[in-house]
Amino acid sequence: MAKKPDRLQYGADDIPPQPGLLLLSIQHMCLALVFAIYPAAIAQKAGMTPLQKAGLLTATIIATAITTFLHHFKPPLGNGNLTVQTPTPVVVPALMQAAGIGGLPLLAGMTIIFGATELAVSRVIKYLRAYFPPEVSGVVVMMLGVSLAESAVRNFTGATMSAGVVTDVNRDYILVASLTLATIIACAVFGKGIVKLFSLGFGLAVGLITSKIVGAFNPVDIENFSASPWLGLPTINLALPTFDVALIPLVVIMAIIQCVDTLGSFISIQRINDEDWKKLDTDQAAAGIQVNGIGNVLSGLIGGMPGGISSAHIGLVMASGAAARRVGAVTGILLMFSIFTPKLVAGLSSIPQPVIGALLAYTAAFMMVAGMELILSRLLSERRIFTVGLSVLIGLSTVILPGVYSHLPVLLANVCESTLAITAVSAILLNMLFRIGISRRAELPANPDGHHYETISPFMDRIGKDWGARRDIVEKASTACAETFEALAAHGVASGDIALSVEFDEVDLLMTFTYPGNPLVIPTERPSLQDLLADSDAPAQLGGYIVRKYVDRLSQTRTGELNKLILKLEH
Repeated sequence: MAKKPDRLQYGADDIPPQPGLLLLSIQHMCLALVFAIYPAAIAQKAGMTPLQKAGLLTATIIATAITTFLHHFKPPLGNGNLTVQTPTPVVVPALMQAAGIGGLPLLAGMTIIFGATELAVSRVIKYLRAYFPPEVSGVVVMMLGVSLAESAVRNFTGATMSAGVVTDVNRDYILVASLTLATIIACAVFGKGIVKLFSLGFGLAVGLITSKIVGAFNPVDIENFSASPWLGLPTINLALPTFDVALIPLVVIMAIIQCVDTLGSFISIQRINDEDWKKLDTDQAAAGIQVNGIGNVLSGLIGGMPGGISSAHIGLVMASGAAARRVGAVTGILLMFSIFTPKLVAGLSSIPQPVIGALLAYTAAFMMVAGMELILSRLLSERRIFTVGLSVLIGLSTVILPGVYSHLPVLLANVCESTLAITAVSAILLNMLFRIGISRRAELPANPDGHHYETISPFMDRIGKDWGARRDIVEKASTACAETFEALAAHGVASGDIALSVEFDEVDLLMTFTYPGNPLVIPTERPSLQDLLADSDAPAQLGGYIVRKYVDRLSQTRTGELNKLILKLEH
């Protein structure tokens, strides 16, 4: 059972009082609607009509509302946490390409493929963890920011191009976008509480006001907004989905990337809800990915874009101290009711180009830095450095030399011409290649006097880099091993050579000490000062007590004269 942290006022299974429940849900609904910027950006890039924009936004909101509601159920139907679904930036570049080629029908078909891939991955996600270590996921997240950069800069500046050269920029667009971005940054950096959480919303408000002043709104969108009633039936485009075989590999890769990102979100969610959290509950995460897949298939069927679990809403959970899954259910219901406000949907679909540029610039910058942080969360060996460096270089090749892969067969060209897709494929393949020759078991030579921290730390650091283990786990393992050697050798527990072997499987780090002698006494309570002075065995017991504090689990077995002490750290 999860232990609710003191910082949470409402845990996952708690039910807030009705006024508080409604207020919390309204906050999540408002934040979710801000992310309508992504379908709006796709619609703007594809040159959709106001009616098509409204249909895309409405379908996306319906799918995210239903998915958010389903998430609050416990596995296997949902994940049993407060998780809010919003349109995902991961697939924006690919969907811009699809919408440009085949309009809404192809966009819907690619969304269905995206959701179906998530459903498939949810069945095997626990077995794929080793193939998506943090440096691979981090490279993909970083290059997601890079892939959004072009659209961000074009919308930000209103640049017009001729033969690949900028011929003009729109000063009014730059003014609007700069004020929008400056507001977002000011709220995110200097704001507190609600101001910080809703930094995107405040930036959006400033951008809309400034756009009105300088005349950056599209007149057709203004007319559509004015003509839309406050209450009415939603606009849905039920176009028959179409599929482009050449784009399917690209969308499948994007869906896998989204699944990896979802795993990271669940680590944050589970840490928030459990004071004693140790490792990812993959069953819960798989259930969450499954619900995402169901929601995205539905989104495609009604003409929407894919969504994913929102990290911004995870931040809102932390700030509010309310992680009650009932809030997610009410948020889903409120989102569903919002589609019956055509004026709201029309307003979201009429967001001006420079405001979209500012919001995409913020997203791109955030993604690039988040990816770098994820890459550096693990120790990096030469192999892993080349995995990161080469995959980034390969990804940038599409930016440096546009069209360099156009001579390839169509299926390969679509993947290779996508900065994000070719980076992801390169990182995954390089990771698999550089795993060859790395032993998952390492041994420290036996020594009758044991080893000290000065010799253990370089040993653990070396194998930690080879294995890509977390820095904090390697440091904790080094200290635990040093304390164990001290307890076994210095206090006469071991009567001969002490050997250490270390194993790692991406989930657990196991340290096995093999020695002739007696089992190490491991008390649950620290020996008192009187015991240390009066009992000759007490110092060894103190060593055993200290070892227990550094590891998650330990066990001992004996075979003949040899004793084995196994220490386990969950990764």
